[in-house]
Amino acid sequence: MPDFVCDSNYISSLPDTIFSYSLSCSHNNLSTLPSVTENLNALDCSYNNITELPHYSTNLMYLYCNNNPISCMYPMSPFLNHININNTNITCVPSYPMYLDTNSSYPFTNIYNYPLCEFGNINGCETCSSHPNFTLVADTTTPHNYFAINQSTGAGNLQYVWYWGDNSEADTIANPTHIYSAPGYYNICVTVTDSSGCGNTFCDSSTYITKSNNAIISVTVINATTGIHQLKNKDAVSLSPNPTNSSFQILNTQNIINISIKNILGKEIFQTNNINKSAVDIDIADYTAGVYFVELQSDNGIITKKIVKQ
Repeated sequence: MPDFVCDSNYISSLPDTIFSYSLSCSHNNLSTLPSVTENLNALDCSYNNITELPHYSTNLMYLYCNNNPISCMYPMSPFLNHININNTNITCVPSYPMYLDTNSSYPFTNIYNYPLCEFGNINGCETCSSHPNFTLVADTTTPHNYFAINQSTGAGNLQYVWYWGDNSEADTIANPTHIYSAPGYYNICVTVTDSSGCGNTFCDSSTYITKSNNAIISVTVINATTGIHQLKNKDAVSLSPNPTNSSFQILNTQNIINISIKNILGKEIFQTNNINKSAVDIDIADYTAGVYFVELQSDNGIITKKIVKQ
């Protein structure tokens, strides 16, 4: 079924499942939406009584659900480029789309005016345990190679989808390797789905991936607990005490050059450079309780370690 259209018919329900490329059901009395397949490309449910949007198809590009009492919204498809959620009860969004077309003549909401929802409190939706996150760093021993340190967490067996921002096919394993044909800023995204089927998406396009001559550009995803090249010695760095409720000390066998601390969303909240000491005290007494990632650079290389603030 290529399209399903039922606009302005005053209907109050739809079939449980819709197999179509587009679903247009505006100006009705609908309070819920049916399950949709991964083929769905466009959804128009504006001017109804819908309070919760379903999980989106990963292929969804057009979403018009304005003028509804919607308060629950799940993470968006990373390929969404037209959206209108004006005149709803939504106060925050669970993720930002990668390719929003703000120059289009189609109606759209400036989605970036909405703050990101805190994990576990997604506009009244069910609690979601998946916390996607990664940090992109250059390999200090192999030119033109980068590591994406996978710091994602969640309940049960996690499912991954990695998008590389170069129109290539997505990878669906936890630790893939991707090769780029040209340098540039690439919007790399990972969607992590927990055992309950709830997913979130995290994206980062802040790093310029360099290349000279015909050298290969590769990005390899590794676990945060593994570290980069084991930092030549994964036990070279210690954080103590861990957990802590005030401060902790970083000890390294070599002088520490730079330190960066990021929260679970990947936002940098602390940075200090040109330290040149093997022991550094960090005060996090004012930080909110939770998990943080400490990235430090030394003569050994770069490593990211986890610190828990109680």
